[in-house]
Amino acid sequence: MAVRGPARPEIHTDWPALAARTRDNLESYWRPWTRHLRTSPLGLTAWAVSWSVLGVARLQHTLAAGRVTSKTAAAEFALHTYGARSERIISEALRLRCGGPPRYRTPITRRAHLLTFLTQALPPPAPNP
Repeated sequence: MAVRGPARPEIHTDWPALAARTRDNLESYWRPWTRHLRTSPLGLTAWAVSWSVLGVARLQHTLAAGRVTSKTAAAEFALHTYGARSERIISEALRLRCGGPPRYRTPITRRAHLLTFLTQALPPPAPNP
């Protein structure tokens, strides 16, 4: 929506379309990404933790709240939504974005918690027809 100047046609405000595209992105991008992280050395990197946890949390927050939010605010949403089991990996992703002391000593344990979080946060796979 234009606040100043001419209207910009590339800005969409169609919530059902955004929600459908968000759900599709969780299935078509994040589910294969999660499978890739299981065996890829990329799954051991700090970047993958921050990108994955905060990215999925942001999309899930968009679906739950009906609005797009920051990755930092999405982390707060995820902390309340996914409970104590995911608190450590969510806090680590937030730490990687904002700073603070590490929550993990080894990238192996961190990847295991990352994969657990992603499995929990992604919707169940669509059944095959």
